[in-house]
Amino acid sequence: MPIFLLTPLSDNEREAAEIVSSKIEERDRYAVPDGRSWLISFSGTSVELSNHLGITGFPESARPSLSSVLITSVGSYYGRASADMWEWLKTRVEGVR
Repeated sequence: MPIFLLTPLSDNEREAAEIVSSKIEERDRYAVPDGRSWLISFSGTSVELSNHLGITGFPESARPSLSSVLITSVGSYYGRASADMWEWLKTRVEGVR
């Protein structure tokens, strides 16, 4: 299943946390230790995830659930982080839960 990184681009971390936790099942989200970003396992595209979260894809008269958010697809990964983050990523990328 595709993995996405959702990163707020303004001071809206609290709102982003509320939206992500209410719209994405706990097993399909991982709070990145920076306290701002989330890894999300989602079966659609980045646009479909944005629409699912209410960031885009709503009537012009409605307000978005969040503004100034970046959603990127994770194609590969590398770095230093906790073992549980690497395990979460590995199991989602490989489709094993």
